[in-house]
Amino acid sequence: MKVFLFFLGSMMILAGCSSSVSFLADDFDGVDESKVFSNGNEIHAQVSDLSISKKIESLDINKAVEYTIQYNPELQKHKKLVRQIAADGKQADLYPNPTLEFLVEGFHLDSGKGFRDSEITIEVSQEILLGKGKFHSVQALSHEQKAALASFYALRREAIARVKKSFINVLYIQESLKVAQTLKENAFSLVEILEAKYKEGILKEVELLSAKTFLARREGDIVNLLQKLTLAKRQLAADIGNISLADENFVGDLQPVFYAQDLMHLKTIAMRNPLVVEAQYQIEQQKSLLAEAQAKQIPNITLFLGYRRNEASDENTAQIGFSIPLPIFNRNQGQIESKQLSMEASQENLKLIQNNLFSQIGDAHSSHQEVHKQIEILQNHTLPLAKRSLDLAKIEFEEGRQSFLLYLEANRAYHEAQSDYLDAVKKANDTQIELERLLGISSVKQ
Repeated sequence: MKVFLFFLGSMMILAGCSSSVSFLADDFDGVDESKVFSNGNEIHAQVSDLSISKKIESLDINKAVEYTIQYNPELQKHKKLVRQIAADGKQADLYPNPTLEFLVEGFHLDSGKGFRDSEITIEVSQEILLGKGKFHSVQALSHEQKAALASFYALRREAIARVKKSFINVLYIQESLKVAQTLKENAFSLVEILEAKYKEGILKEVELLSAKTFLARREGDIVNLLQKLTLAKRQLAADIGNISLADENFVGDLQPVFYAQDLMHLKTIAMRNPLVVEAQYQIEQQKSLLAEAQAKQIPNITLFLGYRRNEASDENTAQIGFSIPLPIFNRNQGQIESKQLSMEASQENLKLIQNNLFSQIGDAHSSHQEVHKQIEILQNHTLPLAKRSLDLAKIEFEEGRQSFLLYLEANRAYHEAQSDYLDAVKKANDTQIELERLLGISSVKQ
């Protein structure tokens, strides 16, 4: 009996053991992603307490990104999935429970003898895991969680890029409104001058109507831009993850940006993109699953130890034995082949991601370079010439040497040049944000 109790206690201790494979910590908000991707180190980070329940006087692009990281529902959902995989890993790291069997044979209920002629058997069995199947299973889940965490950071990059582009769009519309307001003020002043001339009888009515039509169009432009601004703010708030922010005051300057690094350097940086890291961890996961499938070729042994008491003969006997499946037909051949193919497919997937990433970086880099040249032309030539033309046309109109139509056309040309400049600046910002997303970094250095 003492041997039986010792065996039972040993198996309970064994069942409580776990492997040494570690999983990522639960709190991983706001950490440097490089910590995740270096030697599988655990992450320990503090989640900052950020509330958006209070009224905000103004919201800049950095604060918008901060809110996105903390409160975007899509990101919160994915973090739960990462933690779910960690929980699966904890479960897989447990050993199977022992089985206790209690059996009474020959129990005479109606004869009044009870247990006197019966035979009592108590048996405990425990499955012993041979090979390293359990270790590789837990390791596969560990790699899966790291891949999921890399996927989370890729998703976060996507969310940040969307918010930044939406924010730039809001700033773009606000700047366009300023240009439209200025043009409207110029048109209004022109109409006042022409109305005075019309009353003096030195201007035809058709010319006055032409100027008023120009003013009405500018007022229509402003109404249209205000509608666009409302929609853009609503989209920005939705991208951040809180629609109530649509009524906030978004502040910032729409400035031209330029990233001068060469294409080869960008491709080197892109190797740290979370999508690439995710694919690399997926390869490691498939390797562990293949190793697990190979380890399952060695069958597990079930040990059992029992105690039997025969009341009729007053005999006590001990039982000990084991059972093991014979790997004659099923040696896990199909599973091994399947995992081998899955691993090879994951390796090809990494190549596909890198090829697509390099192609997209090349396109974004070319667009960024081209728009930079366009901004230089607009800044150094188009805008100064259009402004000079407008100033001269205004002087000649006020002195009566030119028709107001020339002044009107100069206004329109300068407005178009300003609009082209704002379009180019917006595109420069958009392409830089796209480069940040593709490179998997927070911002590019100027």
